[in-house]
Amino acid sequence: SKEYIVVGSTSGKVYYFNSDGQIAHEVAAPGNAVFRSALGRIPNANTEDIFVATDTAGTYYRYSLAHGVSSTSLSGLSKNHRTYFANISASDTPDMIVLDANKLSIYQTTDSTSLLYTQGFTKDMYSTPLLFPNSRSTVQLGISIPSNNLIYLFSENGTIVDGFPVEALPLFYYGQINYNSDNYLLSTKRDHKLYAFKH
Repeated sequence: SKEYIVVGSTSGKVYYFNSDGQIAHEVAAPGNAVFRSALGRIPNANTEDIFVATDTAGTYYRYSLAHGVSSTSLSGLSKNHRTYFANISASDTPDMIVLDANKLSIYQTTDSTSLLYTQGFTKDMYSTPLLFPNSRSTVQLGISIPSNNLIYLFSENGTIVDGFPVEALPLFYYGQINYNSDNYLLSTKRDHKLYAFKH
């Protein structure tokens, strides 16, 4: 937030630390919520920043100093889902990326949460998404499926980019390799070689 360091706990509490390292404010989720994913930050130039997270029961929480905590239930999430926050659409607020076994879901987080798109896979995904700079304010989403060595790249609207999926190991890069270049896919395969594909 503007004048605090904000930290979330696994028990659903959000702590606002002042510049002296003291807890200035604490906002707690009701009940016995358990959190496994990091907080997301929704910046606001005119008022305070909002912090968001999901618990293992699939409840989405919005934290603010002025309004406390509010929650919305998201259906169909397992207790092992993981959430990440990044600007993958043209919205001013970060989108919520949910990885849940073999299902990818993208939610907008502007004032509430609504599903933008979802994509299912036949195998479980790599534990974290890969985010590649797309413009000054957005990133492009990459997903890996380690059990079948396929990598995917998604456009802003949730379609798989032409030329994908590609067979490669889970960690890859997509984007410019210098300031004036075209986009390249840099990846490795099981033969331990680095590949660069112009796209």
